[in-house]
Amino acid sequence: MALDASTSQASVALVNGPGNRVVEIEPDASALPSESLAEAVAGLIGDEGLVVSELCGIVVGLGPGAFTGLRVALALVKGIAFGASVPVFGVSSLALMASRAAGRRVSVEIDAQRRELFTAGYDVGGDG
Repeated sequence: MALDASTSQASVALVNGPGNRVVEIEPDASALPSESLAEAVAGLIGDEGLVVSELCGIVVGLGPGAFTGLRVALALVKGIAFGASVPVFGVSSLALMASRAAGRRVSVEIDAQRRELFTAGYDVGGDG
Protein backbone atom coordinates (compact mmCIF):
# COMPACT_ATOMS: atom_id res chain seq x y z
CA MET A 1 0.00 0.00 0.00
CA ALA A 2 1.15 3.55 -0.65
CA LEU A 3 -0.22 6.85 0.56
CA ASP A 4 0.71 10.47 0.24
CA ALA A 5 -0.92 13.48 1.87
CA SER A 6 1.68 16.14 1.10
CA THR A 7 -0.62 18.08 -1.24
CA SER A 8 -4.18 19.37 -0.96
CA GLN A 9 -5.42 16.12 -2.55
CA ALA A 10 -4.18 13.00 -0.79
CA SER A 11 -4.07 9.63 -2.51
CA VAL A 12 -3.99 6.00 -1.43
CA ALA A 13 -3.02 3.08 -3.66
CA LEU A 14 -2.77 -0.64 -3.25
CA VAL A 15 -1.05 -3.25 -5.42
CA ASN A 16 -2.98 -6.50 -5.10
CA GLY A 17 -3.92 -9.75 -6.77
CA PRO A 18 -2.86 -11.50 -9.94
CA GLY A 19 -0.72 -9.35 -12.19
CA ASN A 20 -0.13 -6.83 -9.40
CA ARG A 21 -3.31 -4.89 -10.15
CA VAL A 22 -3.14 -1.28 -8.87
CA VAL A 23 -6.19 0.20 -7.15
CA GLU A 24 -6.07 3.90 -6.31
CA ILE A 25 -8.51 6.21 -4.57
CA GLU A 26 -8.51 9.83 -3.51
CA PRO A 27 -9.87 10.58 -0.03
CA ASP A 28 -12.74 13.05 0.32
CA ALA A 29 -11.06 16.45 -0.08
CA SER A 30 -13.93 18.23 1.69
CA ALA A 31 -13.42 16.25 4.93
CA LEU A 32 -10.69 16.71 7.53
CA PRO A 33 -7.47 14.91 6.52
CA SER A 34 -7.47 13.01 9.81
CA GLU A 35 -10.86 11.52 8.96
CA SER A 36 -10.77 11.13 5.20
CA LEU A 37 -7.34 9.51 4.96
CA ALA A 38 -8.10 6.84 7.58
CA GLU A 39 -11.48 6.13 5.97
CA ALA A 40 -9.88 5.83 2.54
CA VAL A 41 -7.23 3.39 3.78
CA ALA A 42 -9.79 1.25 5.64
CA GLY A 43 -12.15 1.31 2.66
CA LEU A 44 -9.48 0.33 0.15
CA ILE A 45 -8.16 -2.54 2.27
CA GLY A 46 -11.70 -3.75 2.99
CA ASP A 47 -12.85 -3.43 -0.63
CA GLU A 48 -9.92 -5.60 -1.69
CA GLY A 49 -10.90 -8.26 0.87
CA LEU A 50 -7.69 -7.88 2.85
CA VAL A 51 -6.76 -7.36 6.47
CA VAL A 52 -3.95 -5.02 7.47
CA SER A 53 -1.63 -7.83 8.56
CA GLU A 54 -1.64 -9.14 4.95
CA LEU A 55 0.11 -6.02 3.66
CA CYS A 56 3.70 -6.64 2.60
CA GLY A 57 4.64 -3.04 3.35
CA ILE A 58 3.50 0.55 3.36
CA VAL A 59 5.12 3.34 1.36
CA VAL A 60 4.44 6.83 2.67
CA GLY A 61 5.30 10.19 1.14
CA LEU A 62 7.63 12.25 3.36
CA GLY A 63 7.13 15.60 1.66
CA PRO A 64 7.92 18.29 0.97
CA GLY A 65 4.40 19.51 1.39
CA ALA A 66 1.59 20.47 3.69
CA PHE A 67 2.59 19.94 7.32
CA THR A 68 -0.84 18.85 8.53
CA GLY A 69 -1.30 16.28 5.75
CA LEU A 70 2.16 14.86 6.29
CA ARG A 71 1.67 14.64 10.04
CA VAL A 72 -1.69 12.87 9.66
CA ALA A 73 -0.33 10.41 7.07
CA LEU A 74 2.77 9.57 9.10
CA ALA A 75 0.78 9.08 12.32
CA LEU A 76 -1.74 6.85 10.51
CA VAL A 77 0.98 4.74 8.89
CA LYS A 78 2.89 4.43 12.15
CA GLY A 79 -0.23 3.17 13.92
CA ILE A 80 -1.08 0.68 11.19
CA ALA A 81 2.48 -0.59 10.91
CA PHE A 82 3.02 -0.93 14.63
CA GLY A 83 -0.30 -2.66 15.22
CA ALA A 84 0.11 -5.16 12.38
CA SER A 85 3.93 -5.50 12.25
CA VAL A 86 4.04 -4.23 8.66
CA PRO A 87 7.28 -2.60 7.40
CA VAL A 88 7.19 1.07 6.39
CA PHE A 89 9.20 2.79 3.66
CA GLY A 90 9.35 6.58 3.50
CA VAL A 91 10.11 8.27 0.18
CA SER A 92 10.13 11.78 -1.22
CA SER A 93 6.65 12.85 -2.28
CA LEU A 94 8.17 14.46 -5.38
CA ALA A 95 9.89 11.17 -6.27
CA LEU A 96 6.56 9.35 -5.89
CA MET A 97 4.95 11.76 -8.35
CA ALA A 98 7.86 11.45 -10.78
CA SER A 99 7.73 7.64 -10.75
CA ARG A 100 4.62 7.73 -12.94
CA ALA A 101 6.71 9.10 -15.82
CA ALA A 102 8.52 5.83 -16.54
CA GLY A 103 11.36 6.16 -19.03
CA ARG A 104 11.39 9.96 -19.16
CA ARG A 105 13.13 12.99 -17.71
CA VAL A 106 10.65 15.07 -15.71
CA SER A 107 10.41 18.08 -13.46
CA VAL A 108 7.90 17.77 -10.62
CA GLU A 109 6.49 20.85 -8.96
CA ILE A 110 3.95 21.34 -6.19
CA ASP A 111 2.58 24.51 -4.67
CA ALA A 112 4.53 25.51 -1.56
CA GLN A 113 2.17 28.43 -0.87
CA ARG A 114 3.33 32.06 -0.52
CA ARG A 115 4.08 32.19 -4.26
CA GLU A 116 6.75 29.47 -4.01
CA LEU A 117 7.16 25.96 -5.45
CA PHE A 118 8.73 22.74 -4.25
CA THR A 119 10.48 21.34 -7.32
CA ALA A 120 12.85 18.54 -8.30
CA GLY A 121 14.10 17.00 -11.54
CA TYR A 122 14.31 13.25 -12.17
CA ASP A 123 15.55 10.83 -14.81
CA VAL A 124 12.97 8.09 -14.30
CA GLY A 125 13.91 4.55 -15.26
CA GLY A 126 11.70 2.38 -17.44
CA ASP A 127 10.23 0.64 -14.41
CA GLY A 128 9.36 3.91 -12.62
